[in-house]
Amino acid sequence: MEQRGENNLLKPICILRANIIDPLRSDLRAGNIIIDGGKITSVGDMPPPEGSTIIDASHFLVTPAFIDLHTHLREPGRTDEEDIRSGSRAAVAGGFSTILAMPNTSPVCDSETGVEYVLKRAAEVSQINILPVGAITENLEGKKLVNAAAMQRAGAIALSDDGKSPQDDKLMKKAVRAAKKAGLFIIDHPEDTSLSGDGVIHEGRWSKMYSFPGISSDSEVAMIERDIRVAEEEKAHIHIAHVSTKRGVELIRAAKRRGVLVTSEVTPHHLLLTEDAVSVYGPNAKVKPPLRTEEDRLALLEGLLDGTIDAIATDHAPHSQEEKIEVRSAAFGVIGMETAFPVLMRLVDEGVLGLDRLIYLLTAGPAKVLSLQTGDKWKQLLGRLGKILEGEVAELTILDLNERFRISSRLFRSKSRNTPFEGWEVRGRVKYVISNGRILIP
Repeated sequence: MEQRGENNLLKPICILRANIIDPLRSDLRAGNIIIDGGKITSVGDMPPPEGSTIIDASHFLVTPAFIDLHTHLREPGRTDEEDIRSGSRAAVAGGFSTILAMPNTSPVCDSETGVEYVLKRAAEVSQINILPVGAITENLEGKKLVNAAAMQRAGAIALSDDGKSPQDDKLMKKAVRAAKKAGLFIIDHPEDTSLSGDGVIHEGRWSKMYSFPGISSDSEVAMIERDIRVAEEEKAHIHIAHVSTKRGVELIRAAKRRGVLVTSEVTPHHLLLTEDAVSVYGPNAKVKPPLRTEEDRLALLEGLLDGTIDAIATDHAPHSQEEKIEVRSAAFGVIGMETAFPVLMRLVDEGVLGLDRLIYLLTAGPAKVLSLQTGDKWKQLLGRLGKILEGEVAELTILDLNERFRISSRLFRSKSRNTPFEGWEVRGRVKYVISNGRILIP
């Protein structure tokens, strides 16, 4: 990740002849974007200020910077797989200026000290916005709640036991209540472990063929039902991570129609792959929740189109090669930040998803999810995300939609290589990210 100039806040930037998609402004389609002192000062036909750094965007698309609600940066702990520096570089390569860092590190981010560590390291080695997610329970054990108010004061944006879900309904209700009082929200990994057990892949024809224990759709559905019930009773915001089932989408749709404050995300791999992928990509198609049926995949797409699902998030989960040797024993998870946009462009090219809608789901959609938290720590940042607005600090992504390339994990900025999209022919290259008013080059 290269920063253009020693201190490019001192030098105006002109993004010249930009083609623009701002999901919140249908009137804004083209013009020059002037950035001075890190802030957007003009969007329109103003000429470049004298001495500006010029980015000729006549053949590029400019959007609000992408936001990833779900990443695993592995620091502290497994820094051989990823760390905050390499994860930040991967984010920029994928067009993201803001990412949420999940707490399942070693040690777990379950205290003010853990949150402060992430923020300190991010300030030292990253030029994007890294928002720590604290654990719901100590050491992710599902037994004792963390101090939500203290976590919020330290800088947590949300709480999650991601990779697990608190199985005790009463404990979950207390957690949601405490998070709401602290101005935070809960991100839940919807899995009833009494139903998923030691499952390896989706419970279906491939689990039978390989004689693997299966992970049933019911394991997700049961927890989504529980989470919706808790959100409704507590009048609190719960965000459902990586929805993968048709029934899960239906439950969220019905809850939203009743006015329940529930939001959700879906991953690129669940939108593009099905359970069949395990026969092609092996351990790099082993994720949790598992890749499911074509019927489920189509339901996820329908949920994106009708607004049931609020955002696309990568669930970027780096793993070493040693952890991805064979399916049964492999770790769950794939990396995703660097491949998200170009692989999702396949849905645009197939006419399944409009480009404007895709941009919304990577920008204004996740920004809206984050805006539902009520704490003060991130209020200024959240106010500028997901939009292109004069007077606000610039958070932009600049894309070349015409550049075609073959995905090669050898070229990744991430330390890990566990992608199912190796060798895919794609289009849509990230050329620049502007974060906090500074130009970053992937």
